[in-house]
Amino acid sequence: MRTTTFLRVVSTIMMIASPWVLYWSLTRGDVTMAGLVLLIFIVLRAVPAWMAAPAAQKRATLVLPAIGAAFAVAGTLLHSGTMFLLLPSATNFAFAGVFFHSLRGTPLVEHFARLSKPNLPADEVSYCRSLTKIWGVFMIIIGGIGIVLAVAAPMTMWLLYAGVISYLLVGLLFAVEYVVRKWRFRDYGRNPLDWALSRVFPPRV
Repeated sequence: MRTTTFLRVVSTIMMIASPWVLYWSLTRGDVTMAGLVLLIFIVLRAVPAWMAAPAAQKRATLVLPAIGAAFAVAGTLLHSGTMFLLLPSATNFAFAGVFFHSLRGTPLVEHFARLSKPNLPADEVSYCRSLTKIWGVFMIIIGGIGIVLAVAAPMTMWLLYAGVISYLLVGLLFAVEYVVRKWRFRDYGRNPLDWALSRVFPPRV
């Protein structure tokens, strides 16, 4: 269990570091070298994610590395550094696709919600479906902004957005949604944050 958690943490850190690796490789050498560095980084990032995933999900962990490899090869063949800068946006769009595709069956947010609360009431099921749509639209928006900056802005501005601001926006949506969910359903756990929120939004009798 500890090994799996460690591998997931490593994979997440490497995902966050991806824009910085792209920036470093593009500013230190030519496009060919940057493509090679990117391919190596993609493989190194894919390995811990694949090892940490359950057997049924191992194929799914290869989707994002495949997208990354495609952009790395295309950028190298076209000798276009912009292709590399579009990779984070492509990743955002891939996540959006996962969210929207899950609406055909069990929405992705509902799937994760049932891991801790198997018997979800009907209103929470509806909430999970709506939230899945929100996450899909959100991923499209931040991916679209990334495309504009990759094509029309200085690389440092792209790096600031792709390497810092976009992750802060994701964290902000997580935080806002968490508070809204606690306000709406008043379903609290035993962690300090839930304790504090239960004082602000008392449980309904």
